Amino acid sequence: MSFHLKHSDSSLEEGVRRIVRSQITSALEEAAALDDPAEAVHSVRKRCKKLRGLVRLVRPGLSGAGARNALFRDAAQGLSGVRDAAVLVETYDKLAKAFPDRLDRAATATVRAHLVDERRAAHVEADQYTERMAVFRATMAGALDEVKDWDVGGKAAETVAEGVERVLQDAAEALKAVRKKATPERVHELRKHVKYHHSHVRLLRELWPGPMKVLADELNTLGELLGDEHDLSVFIDTLSEAPLAPEQTEDVIALAHEHRDRLRDEAMSLADRVFADEPKVVARRIETLWKAWRRGPAPAKVADVNPADADPNAGLEIERKFIVMSDAWRDAVRETMEIRQAYVANTDRVSVRVRIKNGTQATMTVKSARTTMARREIEFKIPLADARALMELATGVTIEKRRHVVPVGAIDVEVDEFVSPEPSLVVAEVELSRPDAPLPVADWLGREVTGNPRYYGASIAGAVRSGE
Repeated sequence: MSFHLKHSDSSLEEGVRRIVRSQITSALEEAAALDDPAEAVHSVRKRCKKLRGLVRLVRPGLSGAGARNALFRDAAQGLSGVRDAAVLVETYDKLAKAFPDRLDRAATATVRAHLVDERRAAHVEADQYTERMAVFRATMAGALDEVKDWDVGGKAAETVAEGVERVLQDAAEALKAVRKKATPERVHELRKHVKYHHSHVRLLRELWPGPMKVLADELNTLGELLGDEHDLSVFIDTLSEAPLAPEQTEDVIALAHEHRDRLRDEAMSLADRVFADEPKVVARRIETLWKAWRRGPAPAKVADVNPADADPNAGLEIERKFIVMSDAWRDAVRETMEIRQAYVANTDRVSVRVRIKNGTQATMTVKSARTTMARREIEFKIPLADARALMELATGVTIEKRRHVVPVGAIDVEVDEFVSPEPSLVVAEVELSRPDAPLPVADWLGREVTGNPRYYGASIAGAVRSGE
């Protein structure tokens, strides 16, 4: 089963129990795979982390939350040695891939051989592996029997909102500590809260599918960066204490330091964007979205697409913009609609827009940052009441404009006549099926402004970028 709460769940409690059963059952199946102990351990520990993330989401209303979290934590820790030894070899291989021209595999073969020996020794020392895994399976089987006792009280919207807020508060403190001094322990603590928030976003993805998918991807990237950074710290410490000559390890350690610093800088930049909003603001948004989600109809399922049949331009908005030079277009207008729109999120990677047409239809649109005339776009309908509620959370002002559809030959040109906040601005948009498609020809189409942020909705609304 999918790792997310579903509209079809009769209650938050039912959804939580369903997910716990699914994750424990999968962990028990993976624990039975004895042909690759390191991979089996990696898989079941990931299940435990997901379960701990779920506990943290609903802990304000979950009975025995502390004990349940401790059970999954201790179950995973009992298997840590086998996986940790394997990570050292993987870290060396990643370093060699990152610096193919600077890390001489032949010259540093002794280093990798030592790490392989360490991994092999860990497996030998883990001669109790079968016994440890048996203990793990017994623990998880017992937890599976107790799922029926998972009681989640309180109001669902308030419970999940508070759960999200607590993790974000912990993440903010961890990020502050890392900025003060980036010790391996502090980086690990930050990554832990990033992973918890990633679990929360995945669990709540039906609330707001497009933006949640984007945020989940960013959090996953951040978690990977912090994980690799932490692994490099452990790698450096291990090699520094290894019984090898300094000339065998010093070049590898120097590259590890350089790569770790690079990853840390990238991670901190991404963390600033991911955690730009105050925890209370995010919690309020989650509570509002939860209520809207439960009121509305079940979300439509996304059809599977065979990659071989996929259109390379699918999901792309290919658009060119022009200044309108005169009123010569007005006599050719085929359709006019009144539009109100606002931006509930705006970063240097993505914007999220809510739009109401003619006061009766509402959509939400997620767009990637524009680098050319084309960018990724996902748009879906939302209830009108939800759109109005989300507009109250907007950054910047609400745009009001009239959109006129003007046929020019076989192409429909959309002329946007702004009412507020810039009543003198008139811009024409032409959507194309491909970047090299021919443009319409009309005397009233003036200077092209494609790519100029001045003429895009988020800039006109004054939507503040997260982190500014």
